[in-house]
Amino acid sequence: MKADNNEMKIINEQIRLILHKHSLAVFLIITFLLVGSFFYIVSLSFNGSKNSPVDANNLPDEITQLKSELAVVKDQKNRLEEEYNKLNNNNPRILTVLPVDSGVNPPYTLIHGRQFEFSFKLLSGDIETWTLPIESYERSYFRGEYLRTLAPEIIQEQYSIYNNYVNFCNAMVAAGVNVNCENYLSSTLRSVKEFENENSIPRININLNGVNENFYDYTFFINSGPFINVVKPIKDAATDDYAIIEELFNIIKQGPVYVKEIKETPRYPIETLTGGGGDCEDTSILMASLLKAVDPNWEVKLYYIDGDNPKSPEKINHVIVYVDTGKVQTFIETTSKGEMNPYVNGVHGYPVTVA
Repeated sequence: MKADNNEMKIINEQIRLILHKHSLAVFLIITFLLVGSFFYIVSLSFNGSKNSPVDANNLPDEITQLKSELAVVKDQKNRLEEEYNKLNNNNPRILTVLPVDSGVNPPYTLIHGRQFEFSFKLLSGDIETWTLPIESYERSYFRGEYLRTLAPEIIQEQYSIYNNYVNFCNAMVAAGVNVNCENYLSSTLRSVKEFENENSIPRININLNGVNENFYDYTFFINSGPFINVVKPIKDAATDDYAIIEELFNIIKQGPVYVKEIKETPRYPIETLTGGGGDCEDTSILMASLLKAVDPNWEVKLYYIDGDNPKSPEKINHVIVYVDTGKVQTFIETTSKGEMNPYVNGVHGYPVTVA
């Protein structure tokens, strides 16, 4: 019995220590239970009051209030539908692709349903969308990539093979073997050069301060064909030639972003439009293509200039566009987001005429 009493004392002491140590937790638990019980009782009372009979005298006023609120909602719905229909009628191709609440504003480029679309704002503020078949982009892209990347690698490989033939023939002659490689080497070299001429970007020579320099002929990439139909509305709506040029410049300003390139990689106009960016030769190629699409008889030139010293060139580092419609003559700075022709005092450049 004495042992049992001692055990009970030990147990009681442990319980006392636990309660003392965790007195705050115990207090919070008890408080939580009391508060929970209170809110449970209140909720029962509230639910009981909700199920109590409604005062019939207030029903007419409540119904009138609900009808008034419903009329306001219907009016808002009708106005939103009218606004949507108006927008949809003005710009059906845009709204069928982008939701009204998309938050996307022109300019933007879309590719869907095997079509390429470019949307922009006219000077009037109206939204215009050009729709072109995706095949026109694909042809330009693959042709451009071939000329810029694959063809140079093939040409380099062919010259490497030719040089190996030359080394082999020289080694045979040095070894005393009687071989006649001259005809074979001449024929091989001629084939390599023919392939190079047919699969390379043409180049032009410019004599700058007595020094001949070699540059890509960017007019090679000008292609007006895809734009002939889409520029027609702009041509028809314009009051004169200058208005047409100004509208086309407005499109260039909105569309491709100027991107300075370390390596010259000229692109076809649809590549620049779809890619949303390019450097001076890319935007100049695009602008020249649009001008030629308006009227193939307009005289269009690409001017190779010194962008830092346009009147006293020390080097060639920039390309701009010149157009003569017969009524209007102007330079066009395609990388400008402001003034179209900052060269009113003229430039000293090297023009290449667009065929």
